[in-house]
Amino acid sequence: MVLIPTTVTPLAGYAHQQGHLQPPTDSPFDLVWAKLRNPQRTGRGARACCPAHEDSHPSLDVDVGSDGRVLLKCRSANCSTEDIVAALGLRMPDLFPRGQGRPVPASQKKGRKEHATPDDATRAMCFVHGRQKGKLTRHHDYHDSSGAHVMRTMRFDYPDRPKQFGQAHRQANGTWVNAGMPAPRPLYLLPELLKADPESPVVLVEGEKCAEACASLGFVSTTTSQGARSPEKSDFSPLKGRCVIIAPDNDEAGRCYLDAVARLVEKAGASSIRVLALPDLEEHDDIVDWIDKCEVLGLERDAIRARLSEFLAAAPVHVRQQLEPPSGDGRHVITVVSGELDRTVAAAEEALLANPDVVQMYQRGALLVRVARIADPGALSTGAEGPAEVPTIINVASTYLRSQFERVATFLKVGEDNKWKTISCPADVAACYLQSAGNWRLRKLRSVTTAPTMRVDGTVIQDPGYDPKSCVLYDPCGVSFPRIADSPDLQAARASADRILELVCHFDFVDDGARSVWLAALLTSLVRSHLPSAPMFAIDAPTRGSGKSKLATIVGTIATGQPPATMSLVDDIDEVRKRVFALLLRGTPVVNIDNVDLPISGMALCSAMTERTYSDRILGASEIIGVPTTSTWIATGNNIVVRGDMDRRVLVCRLDPLCERPEERRFDFDPVAVADKNRPSLVADALTILRAHAVAGRPQSGIPPFGSFEIWSEIIRAAIVWIGMADPIAGRQAVVEDDGGIGSVAELLRAWHDAYGPREMSAREATSTAGPDLLNAIDEAIGADVAPQNRGRKLGQLLSTYRDRVVGGFKVGRRSGHAGTHRWSVSRTTPSDSGDGGNGGNGGNPAANRGPGENQVQGCAAVQTPASCQPPSSHRSHRSHHLPAAPGPSQGQLPDSGWSLGMFGNPDDGLPEQPGGRRRRAESEIEHPAGSTTSPGAATPPAAPAADPTPVTTGGSPITEPAGSPVGAGLVAQGPHHE
Repeated sequence: MVLIPTTVTPLAGYAHQQGHLQPPTDSPFDLVWAKLRNPQRTGRGARACCPAHEDSHPSLDVDVGSDGRVLLKCRSANCSTEDIVAALGLRMPDLFPRGQGRPVPASQKKGRKEHATPDDATRAMCFVHGRQKGKLTRHHDYHDSSGAHVMRTMRFDYPDRPKQFGQAHRQANGTWVNAGMPAPRPLYLLPELLKADPESPVVLVEGEKCAEACASLGFVSTTTSQGARSPEKSDFSPLKGRCVIIAPDNDEAGRCYLDAVARLVEKAGASSIRVLALPDLEEHDDIVDWIDKCEVLGLERDAIRARLSEFLAAAPVHVRQQLEPPSGDGRHVITVVSGELDRTVAAAEEALLANPDVVQMYQRGALLVRVARIADPGALSTGAEGPAEVPTIINVASTYLRSQFERVATFLKVGEDNKWKTISCPADVAACYLQSAGNWRLRKLRSVTTAPTMRVDGTVIQDPGYDPKSCVLYDPCGVSFPRIADSPDLQAARASADRILELVCHFDFVDDGARSVWLAALLTSLVRSHLPSAPMFAIDAPTRGSGKSKLATIVGTIATGQPPATMSLVDDIDEVRKRVFALLLRGTPVVNIDNVDLPISGMALCSAMTERTYSDRILGASEIIGVPTTSTWIATGNNIVVRGDMDRRVLVCRLDPLCERPEERRFDFDPVAVADKNRPSLVADALTILRAHAVAGRPQSGIPPFGSFEIWSEIIRAAIVWIGMADPIAGRQAVVEDDGGIGSVAELLRAWHDAYGPREMSAREATSTAGPDLLNAIDEAIGADVAPQNRGRKLGQLLSTYRDRVVGGFKVGRRSGHAGTHRWSVSRTTPSDSGDGGNGGNGGNPAANRGPGENQVQGCAAVQTPASCQPPSSHRSHRSHHLPAAPGPSQGQLPDSGWSLGMFGNPDDGLPEQPGGRRRRAESEIEHPAGSTTSPGAATPPAAPAADPTPVTTGGSPITEPAGSPVGAGLVAQGPHHE
């Protein structure tokens, strides 16, 4: 066994300079100094008794940082800075220089001086302590497992104050700095420990001097750097499988050290842990004092070694203090032990999992969230506005998490009296748990809904609570919804659609496709939580006051009980991205981009429509977070323009009131109020449509696929076509054609083909030989402000964007030529080459939807139209969607509207039928509310001509129309609307 000398002399040549550290006048240090008990000057500041606990031996270090702030550290009880400051009768700002409220950023602090050798670092440390008459009396070198010198600790003795310690360590670049070595630190005498017999017990003492004394007697001994101050920073893995005998100092700090290292050694996997109890030790004595007493008694070293061996062999096994949970509390008990953060965090999570109803927190991607009902959120900082009184998803912060941990668990820690005391949840426990994404065992949350909903498999969620299958939380907020039938049929689905469409009978949809788009928006909003993607629904009109916002409000009211959250569209890509992300982060169910006056475009909106998750950077952080895209997006505006890739992601519902001031019209009932009052039954009707379609096996009625929205098409679109309504994407081609960019490109290709046919030529040749028509088309497509010499280059870039794409019936071809040049050609395509895949249609053009005899005088006894809005005699009639009537009489009533509409009445009464078999009744049959009048001169609509039953194909499904109800024959009242 290697014997280590018990004394280490100071290195020769170390300089000692005398002096006194004078703190700055009127500094925070002076203020703290005046409050301290038994303060003593040190090389860096002061040491005093800690005021936050009963401290008989000074354990509070008071230092001055490089930025002038006061640093406080309790070495005995690890009291927090806040507790120390409060015990001193000060405030946290008092620790900072006047006018300075926070420390200097690390990037602005002066770096530590680097030294070439450990001796150079020691000399520098001696210079600092020498100013206070400190003298280096010992130094101890630490080595890693390979034997390399990595750390040195130094002891400085003072004539008039307690001893001080310093530490230097080697950095990765080989230089040395005077600072504590980052964890994990090696154990003292590690090379000797690794070479010793694994069966020999290891004596773990407190302090290097004690370790050297034991080693000099032939025992395997070790310790941690800085003694009892921070044992958790040392690496105890070399003690795995070893018998460890702990020999602490005989004082309070030693007993705390025993408890701390015993847990760390146990965690490292020691085979056994015992505690050495030496006789005749006074307070603050250690194993060195015991050896000195033996020498005073005249014992030789061999006798001392034999006697110590006997005590080591008789050392009892260490028994950890057992904790009894507080009586009558019932909460989980979590013991906080230094060095066992992972166990503490796991115990805290167990407490959460055992109380899911007390602490309703969930994991949503890489975020920890909770669900709260916001009474009045007001305007968000992102520029978005959210509705009130709806469940909102909120990110969980560290402080809130600590409070929830304390709701379900009691945190205990050993105090100075060696008894357990209740403490607050440590901040590092909450911080560590928040950063444990991927290891959470909490329930996953995709979205929150306030109405019954339907899973992708066709089953309906109508019982409040968390659904583990879909990870959706259903909170009806006290509203009672009727139960959805298990097996509704087509007849029930059509009747449900008929009742829903009755709510919007006053709105001036330009065609059946527009009405289908609105119904698709409503159905989507109820099941969007389960769909991977869904298109945007644009409600468009040529003028204000047409009812666009009311249609969007009806969707939000039925789906959530509140108007949809509103967001303005701005000409700033980053701002739009932030607003979209903020709304998705909060789990907003329905969003209305209101008053759109800019082209709808941008990657943020594109991703929100087609991607399962939307990823962005959280404001104020550098972390990228992904959230589910569970929002239904609606856009309202006059003559909305869709640009770029959004053209295939938007379905347009076009309204046209055909009068100058539609906002001045009055109607029989307010559809928003009716939707709010009858919300439970309307939700049930909407889900009945989807459930009936699912029970029927989800027939697709021959409709073609809808790229990027396949599941939405199979569930929502197919259900609408199945009940006999128009395909909601039938007018989607008009969106592409209305794209200003696409339109100009189509005109360019047409003019090119007219000028050159299929002939190949370069873009520069085309611009130099083009005629007036082609030049105008080129300027429209690439911009008239492009310099003539740059036209060829810009034209080539534009053609590259549309290469091999069919636009306006023309296709762009390219052939690479010499030296990287390209030759372009434009060819006309056949219908089979440019098929719209079922996405064609008239694009919302009212004229294209008028059948023979449809240019009739519009009239409705239930509508009061100001003289300024009276339509001319040639005004076209409003086309209504017609659903095949269910057999048998039935009566539908719009509550509180003051009037009722007869449904499925006598087909022989001569009145034209309305959607779903409803008939326009004569003015005398309409029940007007008190005080209402009819418009002077309002014409009674003529009866529709009788017709034979004719099979009508809608989306590939033949439907027989009943006699007397040709498609488009019915009229509805003018659509409302005071936007």
